[in-house]
Amino acid sequence: MKQYLLRHKIASIVVMLLSFLENASSIISISLNAPAFNALVKGDFSTFLMWKLVGIAFSVVYLASLYGYNVQLNKLIQKISIEIRGEIADRIGRANYSTVTEKDVSAYVSWFTSDLEQLEDNGFAVLFNSIGSGMMLIFALISLSLFHWGLAVVTVLVALMLFFTPKW
Repeated sequence: MKQYLLRHKIASIVVMLLSFLENASSIISISLNAPAFNALVKGDFSTFLMWKLVGIAFSVVYLASLYGYNVQLNKLIQKISIEIRGEIADRIGRANYSTVTEKDVSAYVSWFTSDLEQLEDNGFAVLFNSIGSGMMLIFALISLSLFHWGLAVVTVLVALMLFFTPKW
């Protein structure tokens, strides 16, 4: 998998940057609700409206980057799939007749269809979604620590407790 991502380095970087922008703008737009609420409690409607408009702007950035991320991720996955299909076809084409006929035709069809679909769905998409989830976690912890460092610490401790506590 690594070799294919390195062959498509620019496209992979674009997907990562869009994932970064998506996750950062999501957390920022959510975090801007706190100062907006504070302004509303103080009765300062113009400041409240300003924070809400800034939050809406970050929500628009989030939606645009989410769309761009999905489009670019699917393009990258398709490029890699086409490349893998080409490599499989080249290997089959270079093999001698007796080697090719050792396997049934359905095995080759499986390589071109279901095996590659599993790689697309359970390989590359899951990898980039996992990286995006990690980014979201980091941004959320940064956001919590901007309110108070104790919130981030307590959140991590509770998450670890939930993770390691046996399910009964």
